[in-house]
Amino acid sequence: MKMLRIRDIQITAVTLALAWALAVSVTPPVALADEHATPGAHGYLVFRAQFHDPEALAAYGRAVGALVGEFGGRFLVVSAAPELVEGTDDGRRLVILRFPSVAKAREFWASEAYAQAKRLREDGGDVDAVLVEGIPGVL
Repeated sequence: MKMLRIRDIQITAVTLALAWALAVSVTPPVALADEHATPGAHGYLVFRAQFHDPEALAAYGRAVGALVGEFGGRFLVVSAAPELVEGTDDGRRLVILRFPSVAKAREFWASEAYAQAKRLREDGGDVDAVLVEGIPGVL
């Protein structure tokens, strides 16, 4: 019987994790529809932003900071200068919000309260945002 070394087990675990992550990443966008949402999966809003008006950023940040918790969300990442490890650095900020579900994240995004907060930043910078479903049981 061939004995496995710990290194072999680690490589196998990493290979399986990567294969699973790749399989999950090709899930069609319809997976975000509420009726197809994975039970127990968090919803994440990921923002990349560049602001040229610090006052607009501050007002928007105060408004959103108070609002996220009302929808069960929390800030996971707020970085004015994320470290680029691959690709082209565009100098944008990175913010990641986590909600209890995709439905709650969508409810936050579509709320009148968030629409009012977004108006505070409309002329102050450029923002891209995506909504993604997390892996159940992770974070």
